[in-house]
Amino acid sequence: MRFFSFIIVVMFLLVACYAKTSMTARVNPEYSERHFSKIFIFSSFQNLELQTALEEKLKKEFVWHDVECVFESWVSFSRDTSEDEALLKLIDSSGCDAILVIGPLESGHSSTYIPKSSYGTTTGTGRVDSFGNIYYSSQSSTREYGGYNVNKPWANFQIDVYDAKTLDVVWTASAQSGGNAFAKWKTVIRSMAGQTVAKLAEQGLIAK
Repeated sequence: MRFFSFIIVVMFLLVACYAKTSMTARVNPEYSERHFSKIFIFSSFQNLELQTALEEKLKKEFVWHDVECVFESWVSFSRDTSEDEALLKLIDSSGCDAILVIGPLESGHSSTYIPKSSYGTTTGTGRVDSFGNIYYSSQSSTREYGGYNVNKPWANFQIDVYDAKTLDVVWTASAQSGGNAFAKWKTVIRSMAGQTVAKLAEQGLIAK
């Protein structure tokens, strides 16, 4: 029974989509006492599905810290001037006090080989006839698992926060996110987004 319980737990962990993010971050000492409440968020994901997953996760997490979000993808700006100049005007008119820039760096899959293994089980039935004779029959079976590779997605990100007025770097971080064999790219990105907001709160740049 213990063996089968163990198998059930292992299968549950494997089937569940899971990702973890490790992050190194530091605050500009000149802004250590600064708190932001409205953030303009800029990211460069070309895949619309991944961009949407990022925005939904960031918005959900920032709400818990009373921070309002404005995403660059939600608004448009004039192309009459240079793109950078127009974007800065848009940020200024939005009333945001900080700019969060998320940039994907490297990404890929790590492969792990699951060795082939097998285990046997035996089931049996027995009966006693009217003369007291005992009859017993059993059946054995062997099951195999493993013998294949599993691919786990991973990605690295550079994340920076700027003061919207001075454009000084207030906070900078590097993140390494990785998922299990059943994780999708959206799982990896959501993990990074959640850890980003948690780290900003931990280091005092937004309300805890």
